Amino acid sequence: MSHISIVQTRLMDRDILLEALQQLGYVVNQAENLEIRSMDRTVKVDFLVEIPYSAPIGFRKSKTGYKIAADWFQIQLDPKKFKNQVLQQYAYLSVLKTLSEQGFQIAQEEKDEKNQIHLVLRRMNES
Repeated sequence: MSHISIVQTRLMDRDILLEALQQLGYVVNQAENLEIRSMDRTVKVDFLVEIPYSAPIGFRKSKTGYKIAADWFQIQLDPKKFKNQVLQQYAYLSVLKTLSEQGFQIAQEEKDEKNQIHLVLRRMNES
């Protein structure tokens, strides 16, 4: 059976999203006129994440954030795990960007057994 699911996210920043996907080890295709296809439906997307031996996962911009479009029956990944990894990496990069703009630097970083990231920050001296 083939079925495209679309999941709304609140991920707004394309550059941070692309960097998050690349840091997670995914190959991102940003060519023009990209689509996710199933037997009965086609969805236009802004970029694709190429998954080895699987159908790709698409991302499409909306007013409230990027939508994830995929036929999960043809993908060799757990959809919940994929989404959670992307959300965590996006949040991590977004926080780092904001804190850097405010003059902070990471002093210490740890990831615990629950995969939670803990940061200790230091404000840099302004000259």
